[in-house]
Amino acid sequence: MAWYDGKRELSHEKTLENPMHETREDFQHLQALLDRSIEQAGTFLRQSFQMPAHCLSARQVVHFWQGVQTIALATVTSKGEPRAAPTGAWLFRGRFYIPTVATAVRSKHVMHQPAISFTYYQRNDLAIIVHGDAMIIRPDHPDFIAVETLQLERSGHSVREWGEGLFLQITAKTLYTFARSPDQYPED
Repeated sequence: MAWYDGKRELSHEKTLENPMHETREDFQHLQALLDRSIEQAGTFLRQSFQMPAHCLSARQVVHFWQGVQTIALATVTSKGEPRAAPTGAWLFRGRFYIPTVATAVRSKHVMHQPAISFTYYQRNDLAIIVHGDAMIIRPDHPDFIAVETLQLERSGHSVREWGEGLFLQITAKTLYTFARSPDQYPED
């Protein structure tokens, strides 16, 4: 399979030096989401994030998000109350995945109300904000093995070691990015 850099197909396969798993379609989908999000952003967000000049491209987001990143994940209780907690998230094939267990409160929230938001940030220099829905991916789901394999490759551990392991697959409806210096984030 050839990999895509947003401009051309690359002839090399995924390697340790090039750990991205995304296909041409994954990059196109992610870039379209980023573009739509900029277009739909409110005036204040567009100004404060200096959109589009200080936004990251799909390639920059994927290149940055190799491995697990610690995010602040917000879920909603059955009473509509927000709950936020730190957790890790993976980016694989243009989607975010959160490893967890069935008994975690966040999993129970998602079962009743799939709406989530999360934020990754580094001081005032970088922010990645996602709003969307989460779906529970159990071991019998067709995507589970691929995501678990990524987790094993990158961390040496499986979510199954924690008990009734599962992943929350995030379907982003909006994806906002801000980088004080976008040129510091390479595309490959």
